[in-house]
Amino acid sequence: MKMKREHTIRIAGGLLCSLSLVALSGEYRVGPIAFTNENPFDYPQFSPATGYLHAITFEVTNCVRSLDIICDNDSTNGVSLSTSFSEPLHLVQYPKFWPGGSYGIIASIHTNLAGVFPGTDDGDRFSPSTHDGGSDELIYSCSFSNPAGHLIKTDAQVLSGHTGYQSNSASVLTPLFGYALSGPDDFELFRANKTLVGQFYIYYQYETTPLRPEIAGVSLSNSEIRVEIQNISLGSSNTLQRSFDLLSPDWTDAGVFLGNGWKTNWNETIRSGWTSLFYRVLSK
Repeated sequence: MKMKREHTIRIAGGLLCSLSLVALSGEYRVGPIAFTNENPFDYPQFSPATGYLHAITFEVTNCVRSLDIICDNDSTNGVSLSTSFSEPLHLVQYPKFWPGGSYGIIASIHTNLAGVFPGTDDGDRFSPSTHDGGSDELIYSCSFSNPAGHLIKTDAQVLSGHTGYQSNSASVLTPLFGYALSGPDDFELFRANKTLVGQFYIYYQYETTPLRPEIAGVSLSNSEIRVEIQNISLGSSNTLQRSFDLLSPDWTDAGVFLGNGWKTNWNETIRSGWTSLFYRVLSK
């Protein structure tokens, strides 16, 4: 008999289930870990013997940010300027680093700059994105105390990458380098001599029950059906079940798999007589 493919895929993707109804939760903190500039630092992973990881909070605090702002006025006119710019602090994986390994912006530093800059016309020419140290340059030294922030991650891919008995490495990265922005009349700003020191904390929020796995998709190929499952807790025991009727469901086990990563695929052959097919995942 012909499979009702569209109906099966739509229903199968929407069925979620978990065996455990009561969860005991907890949290433990790692830190403070000192960091300097963009140098990577190590921190321990979450121990799977403790439970199942459900969320991670990254935090930076007690930061001191110093930098010089070089104002280069290569015009013959005086420039009156009032501007601001933001410098996001990204928490990034190491060695994946920037940009693909960014967990996101963990804090931001905002700088306001205002002043009147005379046109000294010392003979150098305007050259976009460069400065030559002429007498038309003014340097402002800035220091910012305690820019702080936090970042919460709950997606299974990040949780899985932080579960184990090893260490992870990260860095607090400021991806804006050197040249800042152009101003009016051949006037430019540059950042230089940047330093950043601070402390890093990580909070692991865990429970005694795993994440609820999700059926992300179902596909058919010839005589085989493929079930894509995501949001899996590392180390969890999961059971894929099937039923042929949702009005009077009779769920039977299609197979059991362990959570060796945050996602997996399950394949099985379509048998004779299967006209409709529905799946759900149980986890414990």
